[in-house]
Amino acid sequence: MSKIHRQAGQNVRGLAFRRRKKAIAYFISAGFVILSPLFGVKFVENFLKTIVSLNPSYSQILSNLPPILYIFCIVTALALVSSE
Repeated sequence: MSKIHRQAGQNVRGLAFRRRKKAIAYFISAGFVILSPLFGVKFVENFLKTIVSLNPSYSQILSNLPPILYIFCIVTALALVSSE
C-alpha cells in the first residue's frame, strides 16, 4: 500500500491544471508575437527620427517592415495557440 493517501483524481486535476496553465502561457505569448511588429515599427521610427534630426542629409528613410514579417508573426502566433 502507498504511504500517501490521496483523494481519487488528484493526479488528473493536477494534469488539467498544468495543461490550463500551459495553454494560457501560449495564448499570452501569441499575443506578444502578434503585437511585436507594431511595437517594433514604432521603436524603429523613433530611432530613425533621432538619427535624421542629428544628420539632416538623410531626407527620408523608409521604416516599413516587409509584409512577410507580419505573415511570419501571424503564423507563429497561430502555431503557439494551436500547439495545445
